[in-house]
Amino acid sequence: MKKSTEKAIHMLCAWSGIVFAVATLIGIIFLAKFFPPPSPADGAQQVADIYLQNTNGIRAAMVLMMMGAAMFIPFTALITQFIIRIEGKVGVISIMQIMGGFSNMMLFFYPPLWWLTASFRTDRSPELIQMLHDAAWLQYLGAIAPFLFMLASVAIAALVDDSEKRAFPRWLGWFNLFALLAFLPDQMIFFFKTGPFAWNGIFGWWIPLFAFFSWIAVMFF
Repeated sequence: MKKSTEKAIHMLCAWSGIVFAVATLIGIIFLAKFFPPPSPADGAQQVADIYLQNTNGIRAAMVLMMMGAAMFIPFTALITQFIIRIEGKVGVISIMQIMGGFSNMMLFFYPPLWWLTASFRTDRSPELIQMLHDAAWLQYLGAIAPFLFMLASVAIAALVDDSEKRAFPRWLGWFNLFALLAFLPDQMIFFFKTGPFAWNGIFGWWIPLFAFFSWIAVMFF
């Protein structure tokens, strides 16, 4: 493969991360109108009303977000390629990155499917719609374990790279490590329906939101 062709492919993979981010934000903010998220303390009828009042907007948002989630695959593949350069082969760190990235893609794909299912038959009982709604939010914001291995693998690769021409700057390793720590309080969303640890609170939504999209931007750069 020509160097120019390889570079073009790499650029497309890099931009796929931005496509993923833009599709996610357009879906959440403008189409589904899930920004900020509905309170987890809402009752079943309140939740059902969300889907009744914006049925087609939610459906369009979720289709867009599922398509956008697939863009995480080439983005992860490119990060893995750089880690392979550091390891000198397909090693443990690069395998950890690609497995974490694929798993994370699935965790971005399935919550929109639950939201879409909730909006597909709005004549269901409010309790069933609420159950799908809860499942989507809890997975979307709480199922972060595979993503943490993506951050960890980049951090390890950047910090152990001793080559003259580094694939990643050392500061990127520390950035990924601090980002990993920023996500950990998010796990409290499984225990709280109100307050800073709920899925619409500062630790459940705002800090992870800022940390994740900052990570996309930094890794793209």
